[in-house]
Amino acid sequence: VDNFRRGDPGVLYFCSHAHADHVSGLTDTWSRGYVHCSLVTARLLALRWPGLAPQLRPLEVGVSHRLEVGCVPGDGAADPGDRDSAAQPRAMALEVTLLDANHCPGSTMFV
Repeated sequence: VDNFRRGDPGVLYFCSHAHADHVSGLTDTWSRGYVHCSLVTARLLALRWPGLAPQLRPLEVGVSHRLEVGCVPGDGAADPGDRDSAAQPRAMALEVTLLDANHCPGSTMFV
């Protein structure tokens, strides 16, 4: 959350709000992944950095969202008829809900 300087594979990026100390590392050409945030924060970020708009993924506040997180090695729970599928990487999922932080327009907490 609010850390845009690292670029590790499989990382999900979240922006809690558009204050300068929470968007450090974002630029017009930032492309390390998608930035999940509220709709208001997405609009503010796109105004500041128009080139960032394709990376923004606004999420509705108060709704549970399921997000794919990178890949992990197969866990053996794959189709028993397919010997190779158990060894294939599979996507993990994270469930997140945005709550209004009542700090500034668009600010959220991620639960």
